[in-house]
Amino acid sequence: MIIREFEGHPASWYEKGVTLTTSVVRRPFLKAQESQVKASQYVNGVLAYLDRGNSKDHELIFLDTNLQVAEGTVSNIFAVGHPKRLLTPPASSGILRGVTRGFVMMLAKKAGMDVEETPLTRHDLYNAAECFMTNTSSEILPVVCMDGRKVGNGKPGHISKRLLREFRKITNDQTGVFLT
Repeated sequence: MIIREFEGHPASWYEKGVTLTTSVVRRPFLKAQESQVKASQYVNGVLAYLDRGNSKDHELIFLDTNLQVAEGTVSNIFAVGHPKRLLTPPASSGILRGVTRGFVMMLAKKAGMDVEETPLTRHDLYNAAECFMTNTSSEILPVVCMDGRKVGNGKPGHISKRLLREFRKITNDQTGVFLT
């Protein structure tokens, strides 16, 4: 266990977005290890980071054994499809059911968006209007480039920004009132 004060990520990550690369390391077969045990999930992440060499990309994306998008090394991933349609790999595919992932799905539904858990390919991410990642420390982090390909217009999109604003409004609320 490591205990340290967390001071947040650079504002530029949220203003300009981050880049991703697909890892050559695959997410293990669903029954090979328990995907909901977060401690075991980090082994492949370490292997992926060792393999990436000097790449400056923010994070690596794992594909599953069927070559579909699973998740990032430490994040869940979302694509924005047609207006008001949010796509993310299904929890049944063996990804970690992240708390932030679930919260963002709830926020999106509350904002009137359709949220669909569905298998995604890299092509789906390359051609998405927007893409973002979620985890506890990064909250909602816009992705502007994947595997050297621009996602959307290459800038953080309005859905990502809107969800991040709503996320921060609620998580920074000191009243103790939560979504109803």
